[in-house]
Amino acid sequence: KLETVAFDKIVDDLESYLVRRFVCRLTTRNYNRFFLSLLRRIKRASETEEDLVRVIRAELLKQTGHAGIWPSDSDFRKGWLNNVVYVKSRPDRSGMLLQALNAAKQSSKSETIVYSDDLTVEHLLPQEWEAHYPLPDNLSPAEDETVEQRRQRLLNTVGNLTLLTRPLNASIRNGPFRAKAQEIKRLSDLRLNAPFREREFTKWDEHDILRRGEKMFETALTIWPRADATSDAGPWTVISG
Repeated sequence: KLETVAFDKIVDDLESYLVRRFVCRLTTRNYNRFFLSLLRRIKRASETEEDLVRVIRAELLKQTGHAGIWPSDSDFRKGWLNNVVYVKSRPDRSGMLLQALNAAKQSSKSETIVYSDDLTVEHLLPQEWEAHYPLPDNLSPAEDETVEQRRQRLLNTVGNLTLLTRPLNASIRNGPFRAKAQEIKRLSDLRLNAPFREREFTKWDEHDILRRGEKMFETALTIWPRADATSDAGPWTVISG
């Protein structure tokens, strides 16, 4: 058996590998083959009492290309700010990211939050935005998308998503942002929503989404760091029993 510290390091590396690939929208098609290969490598390493943390980390780091790479910080940031992570058919995936961010922002002085099915993913800039969220005047279309397409993409990125209870979500879903921010400030205790308690918001657009995304990414780097080959893996210890 692995000692707890080593086990935790392996789990952290595997989670970082999978989360970064998810955010960067990299394929999962190679996962069956890769993880079977990884299990075989782990078996050989355990027989010779190699350091499993270093062995697994090395296997993750040596993967290349779209099918296997462990994304760098710069690629992770690019995906975090620009890629769609909310998909209506699988809201649990973006919800997982948001719960992890909220947990990372808590301290020993914070109340303990027990997550339940009552928490749902909310779009700060709503999916039906036309009535109350005009497009900013200073947005320029990109070569491959219109300003409307850019909005549709950014509203499904991490920077535009939060967690709210179902009743609160339903009551403010498509309303004007001043009223939405006030209700979040009044009723949400999540650390993820603390910025709405710290300042007044009168609008919400692409610029706000990207600014919030950048702040959230700072936290994401602490949750899902990418190790390097020289990182201290620590000892691997066999525990009897």
